[in-house]
Order: sequence, then C-alpha cells, then structure tokens
Amino acid sequence: MDGIVTSQLLINIFEHNTPLHDGAVIIRGNRVTAATCYLPLSDNLSISKDLGTRHRAALGISETSDSLTVVVSEETGRVSLARDGQLTRISDQETLRQAISVEKGEDTGAGRFRLWKGRHKNERKQNKRWGLKLLSVLCAFLVWLGVVNVADPVMTSTVEVPVEIVNGEVLEASGLTYEIIGKKTTTVSYEVKTTNAHRIRPADFRAYADMTDLWSVTGSIPVKVEVLNHSEYLLSAPVSRVSTIKIETEPLQKKRFDINVSYAGDLEEGYEAGDVVLSPDHLYVEGPESTIGQISSVGIEISLDGLTMDAEGTASPQFYDANGNKIVLDQRVEVDCESVSYSMPVLKVKSLLLDFEVSGQVADGYRFTGVECDVKSVPVIGLKSVLASLNTITIPGESLNLDGARTNMVRTIDINEYLPVGVSLAGTGRHEINVTLTVEQLKERVYTVEVNDASFTGENDDYIYRAEPDTVNIRIEALAEELDSLTLDSADIQVDVSSMGEGIHEAKVVLKLDLDRVYRVLDISSCSIQVMKVPEATESAPSSGMAEETAAETSTGAGETNDASGAQDGTEVSGTAASHETEESRRAEVHPAEESSSAQENR
Repeated sequence: MDGIVTSQLLINIFEHNTPLHDGAVIIRGNRVTAATCYLPLSDNLSISKDLGTRHRAALGISETSDSLTVVVSEETGRVSLARDGQLTRISDQETLRQAISVEKGEDTGAGRFRLWKGRHKNERKQNKRWGLKLLSVLCAFLVWLGVVNVADPVMTSTVEVPVEIVNGEVLEASGLTYEIIGKKTTTVSYEVKTTNAHRIRPADFRAYADMTDLWSVTGSIPVKVEVLNHSEYLLSAPVSRVSTIKIETEPLQKKRFDINVSYAGDLEEGYEAGDVVLSPDHLYVEGPESTIGQISSVGIEISLDGLTMDAEGTASPQFYDANGNKIVLDQRVEVDCESVSYSMPVLKVKSLLLDFEVSGQVADGYRFTGVECDVKSVPVIGLKSVLASLNTITIPGESLNLDGARTNMVRTIDINEYLPVGVSLAGTGRHEINVTLTVEQLKERVYTVEVNDASFTGENDDYIYRAEPDTVNIRIEALAEELDSLTLDSADIQVDVSSMGEGIHEAKVVLKLDLDRVYRVLDISSCSIQVMKVPEATESAPSSGMAEETAAETSTGAGETNDASGAQDGTEVSGTAASHETEESRRAEVHPAEESSSAQENR
C-alpha cells in the first residue's frame, strides 16, 4: 500500500468490514506504506488482563524498537502511548501534545516534561529517527481526532448471551421434558456509535427461545433477542448469529422413593441406635425418564461418632444407583424436598439370659433330660429404666411341649415374641434360635443281693432267722449311665421279721437305700424266712460254754435247733451229756432240715 496520509484514508482503514480494518498502519514520511500489519505481542505477564491484542502489540513493538506508539482503543476510544515496554494513558489533547513535544525536545512553557525516566534502549538509533517518530505520533493523533471527534463512525460489536427457554410448561403438559443440544448461549450482534460502544454490556440483552415455536419434526426453536437496557445507543435491532437452537425431548417421569437411613461412625460401647423417625419419610422425584430410571434408592446419612444421647438434625437426601453408587442429578430433575429431619434415640444395650420352661410328659420308658440351645443369651436395647429390672427372657412351656416324645425335639423360637414391651433385640443379629429338648430311652437292670447278711428288723433273740433262697433280685429302671454308677449290697436292703414266729414265712424285702429320683425300682423278688428257736443250755453244766458254742455253730452252719439238747421239753441236760457229742447232734449237723422237721413233729 502507498498513499498520502489523510483523515479519510485512515477512517476508511478503521471502518468495520473493510479489507484493511484489522492490524497496524505504518506511516513513513507523509505516506502510508502498509496496513493490516501484525506487530509482535508483548510477553510481559504483569500487563492488565483488561488490555486486548491492540495494546499488547503496541507494547511489543516498543520493547523491540525505539518507537513511540500511539494506541487508540476500539471499544472506548481512549488514547495511550507505548514506549520502552511502558504504557501511559493520555487523558486529553494537551497531554498528548506535551508528550510529543518532549519527544521532540521542545520546551512547553510548563517545564520539561518527561514521561519516562532512565536510559533508553538503543538511544543512539533513536536520535537518528526523530523525524519518523514524530510523524508517527502526529499521524496517530490525527487518526484519533478523526475517529473520535470528527466522524464518530458506526461500529458493529458482539456479545455472548445465554439462551433462555420460555413456556417450557407446554412440554410438561404433554408429559415431556427437554435438553438443549449444543451451546446454551448465542452471539448477539449490534450496531452502535464508536463513542457509545463502551456503554453496552451482555446484560443489556435477553436471548430466548419460545417452546410454543417448537418445530417438532426437527426439534428446532427460533432464537429471539430483545434489548433490556441502553436501547437509545443502538442504531438497529440486535441480531442473534444463531438463528435456532435444537432440543431433545423425552418422556417425563415422576416416581416416589422411601428414604432409607445409613450410618457413619460408631456409637460409644454399650449403646445402640434405636428406630429413626424421619420427616418426611419419602419423597418424589420428577425428571427425564432416562435419569429417573437410574435411581435405585434414596437415603440420608447420620453420624454416630461418640453418641450416648438421643440425636436430632437434618440431612440432604442422597441418590444411589443399583450398585450403591451416588448419583448427581442434573438440573432437569426436580425433588419435592431438599432436606429431611430426623430424630434418633440412643439406647442402652444389655445381655439377657434365656430361661426355658418345658411342659408335657414324654412316652413311657423315656425321660426328658434337658434343654440345649445354640444361644445362651441375647443382647437387647431399651430404656435404662426398663432394662434395670430385667435379667432373663423366659420361653414359656406352651412353646416347648413334650407330650409323647420318644426322641429329641427341636423347636425354632422367635425371640421377638417373648420380649417385654419397650425392649427389642440389639443390632441386626438373628432373632430366631433353635432349642433342642433331649429325650433318652430308659434301661432296666437287675441287681442280685445277699439276704442273710441284710438287716432284719424286729428280731427276737430267741429265734434264729435264715432266708431261702439266700439272694433276691432287684430290678431298677434308669438311664444307662446312671445304672452303671449304681451298686447295691446287703446293707442296702432290710426284712421285717417282727411278726414272724417259729416256722417258715414269706418275707417282703424292702430297699432301705434312699435312691435318687432318677432311679425307679420296678420289682424286688420275694424270699422265705425260716424261723427257728435258739437251743437252750442247762444252768448246772460246767461246760455250758461248750454247749452254747455248739448251739452257735448249729445256728451258723445249718440254722436249725439242736433237738438232741432236750431243750424243747424243758428237761435239763447234764454236764456229762452236754460234753459229749451224741448221735442225734451229729445227725442234726448233717441233716438240719430233717432234724427241724422231726422237732416240729415232736411238738
């Protein structure tokens, strides 16, 4: 490009939609040598973020050369000077003139005015280019004057505005919801005088799409723009560069969810959380069917750390999928409550023993031997005042009936049915227990006992007693292990002979041993008792002691009366006769039964 510097040329260059609009203009002498030039941008990180590319380019060229660059803001029309990487705002024409004069080395009358201190870079080169720099400043100044104060041209500017959806209830009435596809903003273009451009902001516009204008086939809605503020500065109606937006519709679903409770942390030892009361205990969620379908459960979380007293508070509901993962709902989903109130009692934990009552009778020949349970005690929770008087949980007999049982009986018991009012099982443990009622078959065993060594009650010293047979059988019923531990001997039985006279009598043998209740005596066999008179001895016989010894031997060996002594008829026996063994006494020893019989016949 090559042209004489004129205000018309410069204004045309800075006019929108012209080929030479963007970039820098380079002037050499009084001619424009180039336009739309790109200058090196400054890398200085301390530059304000409010400055655009134009100012960064001016600073960049001042950092790499000895130029003085005049910058005119397209948005505000403000003028700035860039020199040696420093940017200075110019408030008015007089200040700009003074700055140029200082650069030329002129005295302004107000004293030397320097905008920059220190030694300039490339000072030698700068002294050689005074004419060029001055001309550049003057040209920029002229451009600024022409643009701002003379022509005040119309400029086209743009702002980014969010798109608002109106009349969305039209879709809701049809059971549908929607989602905007793509950008949710639009670029609004407008025309304004250059001097007024800085007054316009994005908030001055409203972009909206009316659902009543929905093209159901394509899913498109026209975007409309209206001016909210500063309409007096706009030269024409603003236009949205995006003519339509697209939406995607899907069925609208409303679903109810019960609110669950989860816990974080642990209570103090010996305490447990009671039943939580929620308000509300459910909620409704409404939104796109695809989103609502992902929700599997809704709940709140309560912290238990260190609690020993009842807790109250509020919590926000959380949404979970089928795997227990949290779901973040999008803006299209509506929930009818934002927080849930809760009250949670903190209860004391106590362990109670189980007590079992058994009813009924087992079958004959069997015995109930006890209760076996896989649980000895259960932890329960309740108010301290209620638990203070409780030590056991009783399972009544009607639940453990044994009528006719011949084998072990197993019963499944629900502990909850037997808990007192105000008491419940602690934790999430089992509430059912298995109770086994053990039943064992009884056994019989016969014990043989010597009778003659037994105790005879009611004995008469004048008689001798002997049992026939000399043993009895005692039949006892009990468990096998109990029978194994039982032993019987003669000391454990007795025979009542108080009413027996001389002769043979049927005797009743009784067990004097006090057996434990686990034993049952079924039968004791009978026996006969032979009662015989004790042989009498003569008073004058010197060897009466020998006669007594003979009588004792007769009683021990044969249990018979010595008939040869002659005691039965009251005749005394002489000492000589008593000292010699007669034929009758020898016969009595050999055949005591015959002797006894003979004696009876003699009587």
